[in-house]
Amino acid sequence: MKKTNLSILAAMLIVVLTVTNLSAQTRISFARGKSSTTISGTLGKRGANNSIKKFVVSARAGQHLSVVVKSPNRNVYTNILSETGERGADFYYTLDADGDTIFIVENVGARAAKFTITVSIK
Repeated sequence: MKKTNLSILAAMLIVVLTVTNLSAQTRISFARGKSSTTISGTLGKRGANNSIKKFVVSARAGQHLSVVVKSPNRNVYTNILSETGERGADFYYTLDADGDTIFIVENVGARAAKFTITVSIK
């Protein structure tokens, strides 16, 4: 009996973690006929659970993805999740493959920060 309960608990934990991971990403969509959109939000201070937000955008290979970040304290940066290297306030990237691209917006400051991002695909 205990083994069955433990198996059920483990299965429930896996489901919860999977759902939490999926909901942690915000899918970006564009209005009909538009190739850009602007999103605003607030990030917690560096190291807090809410100091990073993930975004997902779908595009085709060869398209150009740009993310421009504005933040009053200039402590909010962005980077494509699969890339290594310098993060910065903006990025411009030519996509290598069709499908979803995940990027992050991160507060590296000691206080919470408001931000606005403009995402474009051309």
